[in-house]
Amino acid sequence: DEDIERMVAEAEEFADQDAKEKDKIEARNGLESYLYNAKSSISDMENIDEDDKESVLKTIDEALEWMEDSPAAEKDEYDEKQKEVESVVNPIMKKAYEGAAGGAGDGGMPPDDDWQGEDVDGGGPEVEEVD
Repeated sequence: DEDIERMVAEAEEFADQDAKEKDKIEARNGLESYLYNAKSSISDMENIDEDDKESVLKTIDEALEWMEDSPAAEKDEYDEKQKEVESVVNPIMKKAYEGAAGGAGDGGMPPDDDWQGEDVDGGGPEVEEVD
């Protein structure tokens, strides 16, 4: 009985630590996925200004380098880095897609700033795991 109680107490003790580690890993994976998706999308675009393309690729490469140099970064650091990259990438991607679509001034639907099915502005639904 004492062993079981001790094991339960230890499990509860480490639950918060495990949750924090899980959040950190998810934030890192999310940033990495965002960076590679953005890099792929921008590289495939033909209707984008070369200076804009260069700016986005430089920002992405710097973020990837930061990830390599910061393996022990915390969740909030990954989140902040993603916001920083999005502030450069999203306006350029939006401009490029609006240019490709001819803008929204034709009475059609307004352009969506999401690309590759990614919710780049972070306003989408969140999914919670349920046991």
